[in-house]
Amino acid sequence: MVGVSAVLALFALIFSGLAYFQDRNNIDAGDSWQAKLLTTISDGNLRRDASEKENQRLSDQVTALEAKIDHIEEAQRIEPHRKSDASAARRATSPGSTLPLP
Repeated sequence: MVGVSAVLALFALIFSGLAYFQDRNNIDAGDSWQAKLLTTISDGNLRRDASEKENQRLSDQVTALEAKIDHIEEAQRIEPHRKSDASAARRATSPGSTLPLP
């Protein structure tokens, strides 16, 4: 009976030793996995911040370009009569004018 108890104790010792090494390996792997996850999250946050800054810069640029377009369109609404009058005067007074003489 003592021999059976000794054998069972030996098996329990071997089993607990293997469990200890497996747990240690799992903890090390878990730490490594967590470090990789944190690095990936940090990199993602940096990329998101850069993307947000780029989006804001592009939004500001679009706003500025829209303002320029509005300004040009307004100038075209005001100026067309002056430009056509000046253009007609140039055509009438140019030497190669295609307008018939009066």
